[in-house]
Amino acid sequence: MLSRLLTPLRASSSIQRISPLTRTFATSPISRQVSEEANSKLLFALLTENSASTTSPNGETKNTRAASFEDSNSISKATLPETIHRYILHCNFTKNNTHLTLTAVTEDNQFLSKNPNLSTNEKILYYYQLPEVVKISISTGALGFKKSARGEYEATFQTAAKMFQLMEEKGFLDKELYLVFKNFGKGRDSFIDAIMGKEGNKIRPKVTNLFDDTKLKFGGTRSKKSRRL
Repeated sequence: MLSRLLTPLRASSSIQRISPLTRTFATSPISRQVSEEANSKLLFALLTENSASTTSPNGETKNTRAASFEDSNSISKATLPETIHRYILHCNFTKNNTHLTLTAVTEDNQFLSKNPNLSTNEKILYYYQLPEVVKISISTGALGFKKSARGEYEATFQTAAKMFQLMEEKGFLDKELYLVFKNFGKGRDSFIDAIMGKEGNKIRPKVTNLFDDTKLKFGGTRSKKSRRL
């Protein structure tokens, strides 16, 4: 079932290159609609497969994810130097390698007291787009893969499994997680298989949003000649 839902997002699909979450505008409304449905299906599968909910003694259903968020907000911000709002896993699937970077959207709780001379616009811009702090960054080369082997399916699968393991060991599963995909290398399929397999059992419940940040070219200068062997 899940493999059928993931099919439109794999590198072999021709509609992947049109994404509603890309920072460029697609010219075909039909392509936008098809890609939006594909992204929605993957996000729906991630959210519903391991939906976290419990039933109270009086029969009411309570969402444990919402409850944990309320508990974390109950701690006074004044007692903490910074507040982490969410984690973002950036996945760059190039032709010859795969780079995975986990960042934390972090708010400095003393930002206003440290910067009293900032204008109103500068203060608003800081809270409008909070900075991301890198927590973990690995690639296939960090696991010992060399040269052409770094771009293969197995290399990305093991790298994704290692990233999930580090996230669990370092306690980076206490907030919601955003996934950001970029480019269409072989590692894209491998990463999806890893997160939908047993390696991603503890990651899937944390995923709340899925983005495609692949850059699309419309017009511009002539592209570099494609390499042919």
